[in-house]
Amino acid sequence: MGIYRPLRGVLFVYELVRLAALVWVIGRAAPAEEGVVFPVLVYGVANVLFLLMALFVRLDPHRYGAYVPLYTAGKVISAVSALGWCVFSWERIINAFFINDPESFIWIVGGSLLFIAAGDILSACGGVALVRKLKLVEAAALQPIAVGPIAVEPKAGKPTLL
Repeated sequence: MGIYRPLRGVLFVYELVRLAALVWVIGRAAPAEEGVVFPVLVYGVANVLFLLMALFVRLDPHRYGAYVPLYTAGKVISAVSALGWCVFSWERIINAFFINDPESFIWIVGGSLLFIAAGDILSACGGVALVRKLKLVEAAALQPIAVGPIAVEPKAGKPTLL
């Protein structure tokens, strides 16, 4: 049960912070109209699955180890899409930098998104490390335990351990 216990704890805490940051950023990015809860719910609810996977793997990595590759793949997709947004929004980011508009929240959204993308890349690396360790533990559990060579004495016919 001690398979990378601190790493599993860090991944869970990161997912808590990540979810709070995503909900906050999406709340800031959404227009200040009534009924704008919809985007927050769509992105927030989907990202709760990362938190649940990290929680389950934290509690019992042997039982829920099958979630780790899915978690890792989701993190890679999330990081690539966040970095893709940064590439396609480069003009807006540059304009916000030079205009220095206090009403512009591009810094909040962009900075949070880059922080989340960097965290997702690191958590994907942690997921890869967990997958490797779980495979090693599983392979070690499946190998037969060697008791030792058994020899048969020609006269007695009984097997004896050498």
